[in-house]
Amino acid sequence: MLVRFIQKENEKQEPFIRYTLLRNPIYALSVMISAVQDAVMFGVIFVLPLMFQEVFQLSPSLTGAMFIPTAIFTSLFVWIGGYFLDSGKPLYFIAYGIVLMTLSISLFAFIPQEVPLFVLVLLMSLRGMGNGLSDMTITTIGLNALPEEDLHEGSALSNTIQRLFSSFTVMLLALYYDIRWQSMVQSGETMEAAKWLTLKEECIALGCLLFATLPLVLFIVRKNRRKVDIDAGNRRQSAV
Repeated sequence: MLVRFIQKENEKQEPFIRYTLLRNPIYALSVMISAVQDAVMFGVIFVLPLMFQEVFQLSPSLTGAMFIPTAIFTSLFVWIGGYFLDSGKPLYFIAYGIVLMTLSISLFAFIPQEVPLFVLVLLMSLRGMGNGLSDMTITTIGLNALPEEDLHEGSALSNTIQRLFSSFTVMLLALYYDIRWQSMVQSGETMEAAKWLTLKEECIALGCLLFATLPLVLFIVRKNRRKVDIDAGNRRQSAV
């Protein structure tokens, strides 16, 4: 049905969503990376509250409060990432953001159940730093690669793909969680251990999914750097 919808839209003179914008390689890659980042973000919102309450035995109110450091550091590092982007500095900080998020999510699979609370806060803070450095920045780079008259359609298409991918990811995580821990219990594991192991596996899967975008990020960074160097050279020639 989704494929048929795309085919119908492409046949229209003024489609509701312009999928042809994905022919722009930088925009297409930025949409792909943003979709994965959004999927991981919503996946983490599904996995971590379960882990905090089922494994670390945190109260519901404390579980909610654990996302405050992420929100604070995301807000702060979005500003820092925007400053670096506007100043024309090399964009390798986006890759650092991806690495920070990958580490912060994956490490939840390796910490013991008796971990101090400040370690959990530190991991949530690192996730906010990485998200702030990479998420909005990569979206901005993708939109900047489009002509000005296509920005509105480009933003709508990017948001649509991100929401679709996020929804499928959360659905798959929920199905896997229920099926996996119940099969472990039937194999002889205790319920607590089965849920703990299943959540570990999902944290590793989300971390690997995010880490897989790193080569795409580095490609965009290098492509953007070459474009900046070419523009700078053209300006120097014009001045001469």
